[in-house]
Amino acid sequence: MNPKRVPSAPKKSVSVSNVDMSEERLIDFVRSVSDPEVLHVIYDYLREKPELHAFEQTRTICSDLLMKKERILGGSVCSGSESGPPGSSGLVTEATVELNELSHSAEEIPSEEDEFDDYSCNDMATRLTPSFSLASRAYPALLARCSKRACRIASSMITATTTSTTTRCATIMMVRVRYVLKGCERVNERAIVSDAEGGRAGEKEIAIAVLPEETNFMIGGIGGRLPPVSAKAVLTPDDFISTSVKRCITVVNEEIAAARKALGQWEKATDQAVFLRSCVRKKQRFTDLTFRPCAKSLYRAEMDLVKVPTLTWRRPEHYLHLTQVGEARLFRGEISCHLVRQGDLLNHTVVASIAAVALSPDHVRWMFRHPVSAHSGKQERAVGAFTVRLVRNGWWTTIYVDNYLPACMKGPLFARCPADPRRLWVSLLEKAYAKSLGSYSTTCIADLMETISAFTGYPFRYITASWQAAKKETGEVEAKRLFVYLQKCIAAGFLIAIFTPTEEDGNASETDLLRLRSSRFRPVNGIMPQFLPGRVYFITDAALYKELDLRMVRLKNPWTWESQCNAQAERMKRWKYTAWYDQPDMSMSMGGASIRMANALSREKTSKDERKGTMWIQWDEALRAFEGGGVCYTAWKWQQYRVRGAFLGGYPALALEIVAHAKVEGYLTLTLKSVQDHFDENGNVSNSFLTRGEVCPTTLTVARASVGQRDRFEVAARACDDIECLAGKLTFVKASDVSIKASFAKSTQPYYVIPQMDPSYLRCHPDATDIPFVLSFLSDKPAGLGDLEVRFKTVSPTCAVFQNADKFLLGSTEAIEADYQLRGKSGFSDEKGECIVDHVFEDEAYAADEPCA
Repeated sequence: MNPKRVPSAPKKSVSVSNVDMSEERLIDFVRSVSDPEVLHVIYDYLREKPELHAFEQTRTICSDLLMKKERILGGSVCSGSESGPPGSSGLVTEATVELNELSHSAEEIPSEEDEFDDYSCNDMATRLTPSFSLASRAYPALLARCSKRACRIASSMITATTTSTTTRCATIMMVRVRYVLKGCERVNERAIVSDAEGGRAGEKEIAIAVLPEETNFMIGGIGGRLPPVSAKAVLTPDDFISTSVKRCITVVNEEIAAARKALGQWEKATDQAVFLRSCVRKKQRFTDLTFRPCAKSLYRAEMDLVKVPTLTWRRPEHYLHLTQVGEARLFRGEISCHLVRQGDLLNHTVVASIAAVALSPDHVRWMFRHPVSAHSGKQERAVGAFTVRLVRNGWWTTIYVDNYLPACMKGPLFARCPADPRRLWVSLLEKAYAKSLGSYSTTCIADLMETISAFTGYPFRYITASWQAAKKETGEVEAKRLFVYLQKCIAAGFLIAIFTPTEEDGNASETDLLRLRSSRFRPVNGIMPQFLPGRVYFITDAALYKELDLRMVRLKNPWTWESQCNAQAERMKRWKYTAWYDQPDMSMSMGGASIRMANALSREKTSKDERKGTMWIQWDEALRAFEGGGVCYTAWKWQQYRVRGAFLGGYPALALEIVAHAKVEGYLTLTLKSVQDHFDENGNVSNSFLTRGEVCPTTLTVARASVGQRDRFEVAARACDDIECLAGKLTFVKASDVSIKASFAKSTQPYYVIPQMDPSYLRCHPDATDIPFVLSFLSDKPAGLGDLEVRFKTVSPTCAVFQNADKFLLGSTEAIEADYQLRGKSGFSDEKGECIVDHVFEDEAYAADEPCA
């Protein structure tokens, strides 16, 4: 239950010492709080504030309320927290029972309404793969783990195994056995037999090197007591290639060859679109020709900074149990940030961005929606082809990927769903983004806010500088200002992401901790802290208690699967029913019809599910624990427009003429190419790489007509490196994205949005005469339907606006045609014309108003 909230922050800071707050009023206020977690924060706040020490009765009342709520809620909330890790048996929750009843009583959903086949899969939980298994006979065995390998000592035989369930084939297992040979034993000819140093008379040391994914017989015919076994892991050479990788390369080449053989006589074997159509027609497995399952897609030695070893690529049918192969789906009904887990790749920002978009399940489904029809999507998914929509260089782009993933026999090695390997969307979204950047390695250096913007299409703002200013002892005013800004962002539905300092960050060890719950920041007795180092969390709510001058924020934890090991220790503390570590109910995360079932759940259970992985903390506590972050302006109900243009000879070939017949609020973003593509002779993308450090400094200028002077214009706003601020003078920003917040008043006179580039860039790069850009317009009104007109114009290079003039004659402008995009609920539409006409919004509005037949 959310705490009592104040709709708007006070214009003036409230000082408790200056307010006549009676004890009775404060007690009534505390009694009105129903959330036990918030009561804990208030209780600690009353103890820590010296000016509130006189309110002893209030603290006593607060403590009594906590004890009562512990007795009332301990059975329900704590039982949810006490649930064991995934795979624990004997746990049947209320949600499980209710979901089972709903699954049996649910009506059949027509196939045409089941876009992603969520309702056609089995609700049974996935079968967990054991770490090690015996082959044919069940021997009494001793398993000795060594770097995720195993030695097996049976009744009279010793074998050494390195399994393919390991995450990466990076080590060789050196196994040694000491034994007095009697002449009747069988020893592997590959083993090295030598005299044992310091051993008994006649004792030998048998040693063998076991390569990854191999099982080697070592010695047999042992009589009497079993000898001791020792094992040691040794790194493999850099050029080592495991057996499964070689097998994978062979299988991939055979699949591509078979698909190409089925092509028509006049069809190009290297054309990706033709290749996919042929696979769908012939029902053959699709393999992405432009991002093949090979080592180059993982790491490119000539340009990537983070080295990724050669790994085995597998389709879901290669690592799922045979009975579960047909149950693999994109979503399996549920999309949640708690069902996103990072793998072995150090790309925290990308995984956090995937968890961020998972907070908006409808948008995730939009990203995977087929551009033609749901039926075409089902046909392509049946052969292993998936479509993902991403913003690439400012333009919505459909990216095709196959379902080959870097995986072991347990499941994907990189980003994945932790509860169910049959849920594929997390791994496929990571792969699509890796393809858009050129390799998986490049995702390790991806910027958090740029990645979230690529997934959502909305502009963003960094708040790290404001956060650092608010953390200072003298930053009380800045802290309150930042809190008010975050309140406005939460009210608008924007996404707020913040990050913790890394383990190597010196500031992390210097944090001044005066809280009772200091285990949030540092390990206590070797236990992992509640806020993991170098990770991203989300702020989902903010509240101000005027009676106490207490500011609080609610955090969302997308790393519940990783921080679960600290949950047991946290339950021993006095904050007994925190939902910080709570994970989704297994019946919800593994069910096949969760959408249908979740809609029928009670409000109470829905509220409990939303509370999982959340925690309320004081605002100043959050400032100390985190280093900074950013805000993505996810105005989901606003309209998105994107227009293609270019700088020719240092001047824009396109500007926007905007006429507002009603007040219009919006955000404008100028995007340059941040990812450069290389094409082969067939027009396919052969390679992609980031162009960081080579971006041309640019800016945006918004001009309006001067009062009483029709032909003269004046600068209304200039962009800078902060979307919420306006530059007082012409300021060029060296970044791939430059955004500005703009408000267009109702007027018959037009506004002009003029992109500008730094003229000195051409002097250093004389060959850069043609620099393409995308101009995005996020508006609260649809264009071309009455309230807003957006036309494409050219502005003369001789205009004084390019010489940093505040007032100027615009001169003659000419209408031009340009490519632009419209975004709707079903997808995006590429258009061309002299102005924006949002027929997608009009069609969707008409379809929503049309009565059902």
